[in-house]
Amino acid sequence: QPETLDEDLQRAAVEYLANNAPRNGITDSTTPEGTRVTEVVLPKIFKWYKEDFGFSRQEVLAYYASFVPRHHREEIKRVAFGNSFLIRYDHYDWTLNLALACSDAARSPPRGLITGSAQPGGGGGGGGESS
Repeated sequence: QPETLDEDLQRAAVEYLANNAPRNGITDSTTPEGTRVTEVVLPKIFKWYKEDFGFSRQEVLAYYASFVPRHHREEIKRVAFGNSFLIRYDHYDWTLNLALACSDAARSPPRGLITGSAQPGGGGGGGGESS
């Protein structure tokens, strides 16, 4: 429904990130130089479409935080404001797309075969050049 598109997209984003939040963790680590940093793991889609989520690392994390469950939100905001963090991207689960494509194909009506003839009855236009 076009009139509910924004709400549908918002709901889908929240659901996707809520289902993936446990895998997308926050850990504290130390760099080889001895500096303490926080590592945040985000879904790979945040790397592919990073311009859509913000211009800085802080903006990306703030955007991400707005969609995750409340108990993760405050921790992510704390990390973003601390400015001592790295973003790492999780592997994308392509089976999500496969499952969706298969379910869409199962619901779609059967399609006729494409035969290469442009006209009913196989005429195809005679093969000559048009003027």
